Amino acid sequence: MTEQHKGGKAPKAGQSGARKPSGQPRKPGQGPRKPSGKAGAREDRDRKPYRPKGEAPKKPYRRKDEAPQDGERKPYRSADEAPRERKPSGKPEFSQDRERKPYGKAGAPGDRERKPSGKAGAREDRDRKPHRPKGDTPRDGERKPYRAGADEAPRERKPYGKPEFSQDRERKPYRKPGTPGDREGKPYGKPEFSQDRERKPFGPGTAPGEGAPQPSSADQPPRRSPAAQDSGAQGARPGAAPRRAPAYEGRGPAGMGRKPGGRPQSMTEELADLEFDIANLIARRTALLGRSAKARIDKGLPLADPNQERTLRRAWDVVAGREGLEVGPLRGIFTLANGLAYAHATKPEVGRKAFYFSPHVKDLDLTMAGPRSLVRTRLWAAAAAAAGADCTLAPIVLNDPLVELVKALNQAGAGLAWEDGTVRCQGGALGFADRTVFAGADLLNLYLLLALALPQVGRMTFTGGAALKVHDLGPAAGVFAGLGARLTALEPYTPGLPARLESGGMTHNTFHVPDALPAEAAVALALAGPTYPDGIRFTWGPDWMGAPLLAHAAAVLRACGVPCELTGGGFSVARGALAVPVAPAGQDLPLDPLLAASLLAVPRLAGGRVTLSGAWPGDDPLAPAARALLAASGLELDFSPTVAAARSGPWPEAVELDATDPALVPLAVALGLGAPGDTRILVDERGDSATAEIVAERAGRFARVKPGRIVIVAGQGAGEWADAERRMSSPSAAWTLALALVSLRTPNIGLANPGGLAEVWPGFISLFADNFTVREKEPEPDDAKKKGRRVRLD
Repeated sequence: MTEQHKGGKAPKAGQSGARKPSGQPRKPGQGPRKPSGKAGAREDRDRKPYRPKGEAPKKPYRRKDEAPQDGERKPYRSADEAPRERKPSGKPEFSQDRERKPYGKAGAPGDRERKPSGKAGAREDRDRKPHRPKGDTPRDGERKPYRAGADEAPRERKPYGKPEFSQDRERKPYRKPGTPGDREGKPYGKPEFSQDRERKPFGPGTAPGEGAPQPSSADQPPRRSPAAQDSGAQGARPGAAPRRAPAYEGRGPAGMGRKPGGRPQSMTEELADLEFDIANLIARRTALLGRSAKARIDKGLPLADPNQERTLRRAWDVVAGREGLEVGPLRGIFTLANGLAYAHATKPEVGRKAFYFSPHVKDLDLTMAGPRSLVRTRLWAAAAAAAGADCTLAPIVLNDPLVELVKALNQAGAGLAWEDGTVRCQGGALGFADRTVFAGADLLNLYLLLALALPQVGRMTFTGGAALKVHDLGPAAGVFAGLGARLTALEPYTPGLPARLESGGMTHNTFHVPDALPAEAAVALALAGPTYPDGIRFTWGPDWMGAPLLAHAAAVLRACGVPCELTGGGFSVARGALAVPVAPAGQDLPLDPLLAASLLAVPRLAGGRVTLSGAWPGDDPLAPAARALLAASGLELDFSPTVAAARSGPWPEAVELDATDPALVPLAVALGLGAPGDTRILVDERGDSATAEIVAERAGRFARVKPGRIVIVAGQGAGEWADAERRMSSPSAAWTLALALVSLRTPNIGLANPGGLAEVWPGFISLFADNFTVREKEPEPDDAKKKGRRVRLD
């Protein structure tokens, strides 16, 4: 039966409609194929029966010398026609008939003809020989190894394989061009993970590929000049990773790095290279994580992403398990690194804009209200909240720790408010049970909250900033357990906050202070002692260093009418009611010794006079040492119960300053840099001598650190801060105050983190910017003159 196709027509023989390209017959009802329109398409010419590629057409068998039969294809030429030269039928590299060139170098003796083969270079084109080990003499009929000439000795063959993976090749010693002496080659592996590699210095003049591993060009931001980099926001992309500075920047004395071709690095220099790389990686991580946190803030989401932190922390755990490191300290480093990034997200000005200390002070005559004690102010706020009394604290330094404490107490039910250097308590009753309180970032605030919540029955949760997350609550947890409460951290491998306090009421009221207990914890327990059922009583050993700070708690309790006993080895207070004064003043709220001493030291470096209203503290442990330091510098002091004043005087012949208290080291260094001769500063081993060296060097002086003292050598100085374009990051607010004093003699000091001092003493920045001139506060307009008031008429 004839096969039917589309249109009812049967395909003609030989047309494309007869069979599909696959060799299968077309389905019934399909018509002939239409031309595709493409030149040379197979559909446009007669289709041939399908034959697999490479298969010869089926023909009847015929011998080579037999004549072709009827219907068979004849050869392309007649028998009597001379054969024509055939051209290659394909690409030259796959042509089987092209003339093969002799193998080997052109013109070299010993070239041989290659036989045609199916594949270029196939082993089938030459006689196969049995396997013969390398170096064995060839037998009769076997191929001899290739060599350039008959009279030339055979060359040594290299082992097969890539040179970098060949284990038999001869290793050549590595030698840097122009460097005397060769060194042995490095072990195979990535340089950044090789533990046997020789470290090279990283810095200007180092050849490419030497020193610390370089990041790829795609990862590095465009290079800019140091002036453009350190100028702050000019031309800087917000959130961009900081440039990689040369190795000699920020490493102490110049020339620490090894020059190319110099002596090998010592272990200290190699560690310095590693520290520089770690600091750069942390800076890049801070920028990236801070940008991610800032994006969440803009979307109204929380600052930290728990899933992101869990993913990042897993990398630290993997390294800890692989290298056998302690998980707890590594997680502490991880938490601190996150805190740096979150600070960039919440405070965009940190690290992006420089604040330059360039004062112009002439004929100084400053009279103002002195800064009140920072510790005593917070103790008064906590006592007023615990008693629920009406109290006003003014004038005070309204800084970040005080505001955080007021907010935390209000979360527990207190009625505190702040405004323009004033904190008011308007009653309220504290209740911590079944509440979550944010303690902020200050250690004293945390322990004040814990001590006030200790006698209340219930379960409370406390959270805080990055600094409190890594703080070890273990010593305090042991003391609380002895008093009838349990304090536990909520996150594994995290010693600090968040933490939960479970209290069943005070079952005991006595304990012995462990040497590791912070002084802030003891001060908080002493202040809250009158609120406990049986008071509080504790003792300590000679190795505990927090006893001097207890004088603040004892002074506040006595001012509230609660008797207490403070001896050289113990403290005790009975239960009682706190009679908080309406407005503490005088010795109840004295001057802060460190802040007030920094203002009183200005005449020593700029001349003139400074007068501060307020009582110089008589029971603060730092006050006598600060006053002695000012007197040793040659200042003329005048202290009365209500005023503290200082006037410039002649420098002593031999300047010797006592800064055995670590808090006074920055102020002593600032005074020593202003002295005309040598200055000898007595310090404790806990003092920050490293920062003292850096500040002295950049101020044009030389500081020699010896055991127990720092000697600042006399010199003319540079007159201006060295390398002013390179900003300095102050390690603490006390050092920022010291740098402000140094700028009176050595101006143009660029500071990368002025916010550190603004968090502790916000008013000093504006006072310094106005060249120590107090601005008179403009009177606020009356309510009747305010615009935009709405009056509702019923």
